[in-house]
Amino acid sequence: MMGVRYFRMALLACLLLPVVSCKKDGGTNYGLPQLGTCQAVGLPNGLHEEDGRYYAYTSSKGTSIKLDRRDDGRLTLTMTFMPFPDQYATVQLWGDEPTTGAKHVALFENLNGKLYKQRKGKSRTFIFPDGLKITLVADGPRASVTAISIYDGGMAHHLNITCNTVEYGGFNPVVAKGLDEQQPDGETSLFELTDTQMILYNAYTEDVPGKKINQRVDLGSLEKGKPTLVNDLYDDPELDFT
Repeated sequence: MMGVRYFRMALLACLLLPVVSCKKDGGTNYGLPQLGTCQAVGLPNGLHEEDGRYYAYTSSKGTSIKLDRRDDGRLTLTMTFMPFPDQYATVQLWGDEPTTGAKHVALFENLNGKLYKQRKGKSRTFIFPDGLKITLVADGPRASVTAISIYDGGMAHHLNITCNTVEYGGFNPVVAKGLDEQQPDGETSLFELTDTQMILYNAYTEDVPGKKINQRVDLGSLEKGKPTLVNDLYDDPELDFT
């Protein structure tokens, strides 16, 4: 009887194997959705379309994200929150790649309208004071953005930019944590808030999941009570005017 019991357990395990989703490295991620398929899901709670052209999302604490992906190749990501009462901070990624003509590159980075640097590396992540996290994935610093992931506590959304499709969205803390852990953050920025300033800075780089290289680099800052004053703190060697 014991042998029959083990045989049945082994048979059940074999039958379950085909439903396991695949990781980027060819391994397995039990229970995680398979991404990169261009298979659309319905718009989940929180993520919605505006004017038939934008994807928009607002966190429970007010950080807003607006994604404008156009068929002509333009891609603009606008992220806004309120570091001080009645004073907004907006980080925007935008712009074409002028030499290769690659689409949906979002090459440049602005803080409240002021250009401070170009996007570096394959992935680019921003983590906002309320915990909202957004990661852009590309094949390189001047290559097309292929995907954007939004993480907000146990909520996760994944947009395939290549085929303009929402491939995953929903509230599941286990899935959100698993997707976040398997996706390298790349160049990652946070926000430091003081009584008088908001400082946007790079905190670390993660090109391989789980392997972070910590190095603080200040990028730009805003002054409390001076919404039009933007301090450029980063000298980008690829740009003549930052």
